[in-house]
Amino acid sequence: MLKVKDNVLYQKDFRISEDEHIYDYALRNASEIDASTPIAVISVGNSYLELNLTAAIIFESVERNEDLKVIVDKFVKLFGLSIEEAEVSIITFYQKLKDKGIIEEIKS
Repeated sequence: MLKVKDNVLYQKDFRISEDEHIYDYALRNASEIDASTPIAVISVGNSYLELNLTAAIIFESVERNEDLKVIVDKFVKLFGLSIEEAEVSIITFYQKLKDKGIIEEIKS
C-alpha cells in the first residue's frame, strides 16, 4: 500500500473546489482541459512539483488509498488507454513520487 508522506502539501488549481476530486472535474470538463498543463502542485520542503492531469489523478488516488486497479480503470475510461498502458504509466509515476520522497510504501 502506498501513502503520501506527512510533510507533503498539495494544492489544486483554483477552478477546482477543495471537495471535488480532479478525476470528477476532468470527467465534467474533458473538452476544456489541456492534459499537459499543470492542474495541481505538490510541495515538499523547499521544492515543488507541478502535476498535469494524469499525475494529479494518480496523486489524489494515492491520498484516497485507492488500489492500482481503480486508478487503471479511471485512466482507461478518461484517456482511452489500454489496461497495460495505464498500468505502466501509473507505476512509472509511483516510482517518481517515491524517488522524490513524496510517497512511501507501507506494510498493511
